[in-house]
Amino acid sequence: MKAFALKIALSTFLVAAPFGAAIAAGIPANIVDGVATPIAPEAYQPMTRIQTLNARITAAEANLQPTERGGYANPDAAAQAQADLISIRQAAADSERAGSRMSEKAYQSLTGQLEGVERLIQQAQNG
Repeated sequence: MKAFALKIALSTFLVAAPFGAAIAAGIPANIVDGVATPIAPEAYQPMTRIQTLNARITAAEANLQPTERGGYANPDAAAQAQADLISIRQAAADSERAGSRMSEKAYQSLTGQLEGVERLIQQAQNG
């Protein structure tokens, strides 16, 4: 349980970090050898919807690892979560290819599916 909580915390950080950078975009700086050098605000590019989804999928895959005991508490939930992650990644890629940007409706749908997969991962890990 502690390992799963740690993975969730790390995943949350990895997903939230770009948003923190977006908030700080008003006063960005690049620190090299202790010297702060300003970065032009136009140089910052926020994550696209597909990048955000891919980051969440990658975090979910990292969380879907067998326990130290060598397996899953619920192997069926683990198998379903793996299949769903593949399906969501494919749908995201298809949606991105269909147009120049992923629509808000498609993004919300895939985000909702990812939330369901995150619950499955918790079931797989904890039973």
